[in-house]
Amino acid sequence: MGADNANAVKYAVEGDGSDIPQWVGRSVEVEAPFPVEAGRIADFCSLIEDSNPLYWDLDVAQARYGGPVAPPAMLTGWRQPSPWHPKGRPSHGPVLAPEIPLPADTLINAGFSCQFYEPIRVGAQLTYIDKVVSISERKKTSLGWGYFVKTECSVIDQKRTVIAVYQNNMLRYLKEARTGGTESTEAEAATAKGAKAEVKEPEKLPINEMPNVHMPITPTLIALVTAGTRDYFPGHHDDVYAKSQGALGPYPNTGFYCGFMDRIATEWAQFKGVVIKRDLQMFTPAEIGKTLHSRGRVCAQRREDGYGVADLQIEVLAAAMLIARANVSVRLD
Repeated sequence: MGADNANAVKYAVEGDGSDIPQWVGRSVEVEAPFPVEAGRIADFCSLIEDSNPLYWDLDVAQARYGGPVAPPAMLTGWRQPSPWHPKGRPSHGPVLAPEIPLPADTLINAGFSCQFYEPIRVGAQLTYIDKVVSISERKKTSLGWGYFVKTECSVIDQKRTVIAVYQNNMLRYLKEARTGGTESTEAEAATAKGAKAEVKEPEKLPINEMPNVHMPITPTLIALVTAGTRDYFPGHHDDVYAKSQGALGPYPNTGFYCGFMDRIATEWAQFKGVVIKRDLQMFTPAEIGKTLHSRGRVCAQRREDGYGVADLQIEVLAAAMLIARANVSVRLD
């Protein structure tokens, strides 16, 4: 069997949870295995069909940033280890949360938020300083009994400049529910997976209409998501594993939804703005055969550091089911 070093599950540690307090505040520093490069950017933009000229036209990138840059949604992709390496498996995987010894046999992301400070420049060698912020009490969710693990990661370049800071909320759980623990809140259970989130019609948009983007989930898209984000968690490409989680089949990942939301936000801004903040929640998987579509609204507009900033709320649905929602702030250049 081939190596599987890029699979976050392979870094998961099972334990009795007795040393949880010792893990809160613990951090690791991980260097990306390779620098930011243009070919990967093209792969990522292709999978979400992002036509932003900033990522395709060198002259546009040169005029705005002095050189080519990567989409903000690719922030975590550069950290992903290679599936195989001649030196073997690295010390740490693509996220710190699975390394905490917990009574859990699988995992799924529930939320991801990020604040961006500098562009991700082609050629940058990124380092990730990842810290455990909190570990919840054992909770009952629609997937099983588990723990919500929140981590915070500062991303810096080779000059030690802070590029971004992101927070990840991961549910680590046992696929078969067992007794004990406290009940999770309704919101946490819905975020974990499967519960239908409330879907309301968006308010009338005060300015430019939000793009309504349609994208079918196909086997090809699933393959592109895995390759384009370098995320090899088996729920995103392995039919058997995804079904063992309760999904109907492989489903798009966090990186896909970050990029999809950012694409909608920057299209709304007519490519004259950049994403500076994003808070993403994912409610239920969207598997092969479903078609995603978007809608959204402008929540507020303001001035910040001499720039105009628009706060948007964007939803991604499959038919009438809410799949994901993000609050996205765009700085208007």
